[in-house]
Amino acid sequence: MQPDKQLPLGDVLRIVAVTVLAAWLILFSIPATMSSEGGLLGAITGSPAGSAQMAVLPAAAPPAAAPAVNPAAALPIPTAEAAKAAAGPTSTPIPTIAPPTPTSANTSTPLPTNTPLPTNTPTNTPIPSNTPTPSPVPPTNTPRPPTATPIPPTPTPVPPPPVSWDGRLAFLRVGIAPANVAPGQQYWRVAKGVFQDWNEGGQGHALAVELIDEGGNRLGLPFGAEIGLVQNGGQTVLAWTKLDQAYPSIFDMYGTLGSYTTWITLGGLPSERVYGMGLVDTDDNGVLTNDVGGKAHCNYLITFQRATK
Repeated sequence: MQPDKQLPLGDVLRIVAVTVLAAWLILFSIPATMSSEGGLLGAITGSPAGSAQMAVLPAAAPPAAAPAVNPAAALPIPTAEAAKAAAGPTSTPIPTIAPPTPTSANTSTPLPTNTPLPTNTPTNTPIPSNTPTPSPVPPTNTPRPPTATPIPPTPTPVPPPPVSWDGRLAFLRVGIAPANVAPGQQYWRVAKGVFQDWNEGGQGHALAVELIDEGGNRLGLPFGAEIGLVQNGGQTVLAWTKLDQAYPSIFDMYGTLGSYTTWITLGGLPSERVYGMGLVDTDDNGVLTNDVGGKAHCNYLITFQRATK
């Protein structure tokens, strides 16, 4: 809705003048006013009915006393121009106020719907069943594998030192025959062989034997020890003759080179053998030869040692 627009001051004055004039005419000229009410109102309102009445007024005869007493003659009769001037150049139309949209007075407020309350649905709580607890099964006694009895390691035999062998023995073709022995088995081995000529041996002609243990210690005269000796195809057991000195078993030789073989028998152990010994031969200058048949005196010093193969 727009606010009413205020009329200009000129329009207000014109309306007041017209209103005063109309009141005066009504009071002093009731008949004239009654006869011309339609024309005046038509001029003011601009209605077609007023225009028609104004057209009929000239035909009516005015009353006789009207000219002498009509005060309206002294006032200027409003003309069409005056009415137009009084009405203003252009009347501002009053804005039409749209009537409010009728609303139903009896607006029914919807009643709340009765929402049904939730029913208490019983929940069937499952009763726990008595699950049988399985009886613990005793663990199976897995038999342990038998613990192997640790076998002490077989001591690795320390190889004996090499044979100390006089080179002249090899020249005379005196050698060592090996014993028939398995690895790890004890036996008697030849540890040393010494040759002595006429000068070195004091003109002796003996075959002497010595016994030592694994550590090189002299065994002296072991109980049950026997020294075998072969002479010209026969076998002789040597006796222990000089117990207080080295090489306690001594045998005097008279056979030539290649006549004697010797070994040791003790404790049932096998023994290596030294073969090819005997008296030697020399040339006219006394130089040793390896010829067989000579009768030059010499000594053979043989040492046997207990060892493990």
